[in-house]
Amino acid sequence: MHIQLEKELASHCAAVLMGKKPAALFTLKMTDDEAAHATALLAESGVQMAELRCKRGRTLVLAYAPRLLRQALQQTLAKKMLAPLRYPLGESLSAIIEHLRQRIAECEGFPHEIGFFLGYPPADVVGFMLYEGRRFKHCGLWKVYSNVDKAKALCAEYEHCRRLGCRHVELGGSLQSIGQYADKAG
Repeated sequence: MHIQLEKELASHCAAVLMGKKPAALFTLKMTDDEAAHATALLAESGVQMAELRCKRGRTLVLAYAPRLLRQALQQTLAKKMLAPLRYPLGESLSAIIEHLRQRIAECEGFPHEIGFFLGYPPADVVGFMLYEGRRFKHCGLWKVYSNVDKAKALCAEYEHCRRLGCRHVELGGSLQSIGQYADKAG
């Protein structure tokens, strides 16, 4: 039962577990027991898990590395765009994530500022917010409005992390040792 959950977490969270990305956003269909197990597994690696919404039996999850997420949200462009949306940037990450949870509940679609949480280049997040998803230069994991080559390299790095993390868990490794496995694998 739990091995499938670990594989899913590795697929979604490998770049976060490896310290390459501040957060990952994904949906899981899980019982309360599985949610508790996932939270515990990630916590052993220093990664927190916040449930943002539950709809039709699926839970929208934000898995995040607290230090990296705080750094991402303190970038100049992120602060400039998040402040008017009333994010409590001077408060705890819990308060900030609670505000994100409220924004998700209130938005008709999805709050575009989520890109700041996920480690997307701030200029791309701002471009998406300003142009409402139009007039982008490239589309990969996100819509790119600034440096296409840098975005492609970052997407490739995130995908490399995902492949390494999944392979490690398939070989019987733990989520907690994904970072060490990645260091050895290069």
